[in-house]
Amino acid sequence: MAAPVAARTVQHSFKARQQRAHRLVVRAVDAPVATDLQAELSSPAAVRKALLARGWDLAWIDGVTGEIQKRKLQATVPQIEAVIDFLQGLGIPLKSVENMASINKAILGQPVDALKAVADYAQRQGVTGAALAGLLEAHPNLLTYTVSADGKQLEKGQARASVDVSERHGAKVAGVSYWREGASFQTAPVAPLKPSAL
Repeated sequence: MAAPVAARTVQHSFKARQQRAHRLVVRAVDAPVATDLQAELSSPAAVRKALLARGWDLAWIDGVTGEIQKRKLQATVPQIEAVIDFLQGLGIPLKSVENMASINKAILGQPVDALKAVADYAQRQGVTGAALAGLLEAHPNLLTYTVSADGKQLEKGQARASVDVSERHGAKVAGVSYWREGASFQTAPVAPLKPSAL
C-alpha cells in the first residue's frame, strides 16, 4: 500500500509545479503593453524599416542599427523621426542628416528640446539660416552638447565649445572653438591663445 501513496505524492507535486508554471506564464503575459511597444519601436528592425521608408542609404542604416544592437544608442522610431524632422526643418538636406548621424549616431537619441537649445544658442551668437545649417553639418557633435547655465558656451562633461562669429573680408564667418574645462588662456608665457573662430 505504500507504493501507491508515493506515486500519488509525485503526481501531485508535478501537477502543482505545472499550475505554478502556468500562473507565472499568465503573469508574464499580463505585463504592461507599453514596455513591449517601447521595445518594439526601439528594435533594430523597426528603426531599419523607418529609415528605409525615409530614403536613407543602407550603409548608414546599418551603422545606426549596429549601435542599437550594441546598446550604444537608445532611441525609438518616433524619437529618431522627430530628430530627422527637426534637422530637416533647419534646412539640412536628408543626405547631410545621414552624414551627420554617421559621424555621431548619438544625435538620433537626443531629445528634440536639447537640439533646439543648441540651435537657439547658435542663433543668439549670430548664426542663422543657411549658415546655421552649414555650421551644424560641419560640427554635428555640437548637437550632443548642452547649453551652460549662463548661456555663454556649450558643455558636455569636461568638454566645452563655443560658437564664434567674426567678419572676414566683409562677410560674417561662423566657427566653433573646443576646449576642456579649466583650460587657461593668455595667463602665462606658455599658455595658448584663446580659441577663435578662424
